[in-house]
Amino acid sequence: MCAASATGAVVGDALSQLPPGVDLPLPRSTAGLARTVSDCRPDLVVCNGSPWKLPAEVLRVPRLGVLNVHPSLLPRHRGPMPIHWAVRPGDPETGVTVHWMDESFDTGRILVQRGGVELPDDLDGDSMFAEIQALSRELLSEALELAVTGHAGAEQGREGAG
Repeated sequence: MCAASATGAVVGDALSQLPPGVDLPLPRSTAGLARTVSDCRPDLVVCNGSPWKLPAEVLRVPRLGVLNVHPSLLPRHRGPMPIHWAVRPGDPETGVTVHWMDESFDTGRILVQRGGVELPDDLDGDSMFAEIQALSRELLSEALELAVTGHAGAEQGREGAG
């Protein structure tokens, strides 16, 4: 089994959480990521928190595709730093979307999505990020079940895209 990190950063005790037999390559570039993913020959890749737009050569490798866990209610706040872009205009809430990745930033078909993460004026970043992480874990579990059954997901609308 092989796992790759697109960010090059290992947070906390992540290494101790890996199941036995899992390698964790840390590529420094999208080219390195493409080599790593090709070498692993995965059925499915999951991105969470990667600042990179994945090139087609990475997206084509996994048999089932590449999922992305995105902390916004797509199509709103596509791209990097979506929580910051939700706070700036005063959005009352945000959420999490798990979608299939394509060659553009956050435009792929949506498998699961849920809002309800409040963004009050007196925002406590720690509790908000903890809520985003908990929701991300929950939705990823649902999305993985859908992905392995071949679920194509729903097309994103254009309303609120940005």
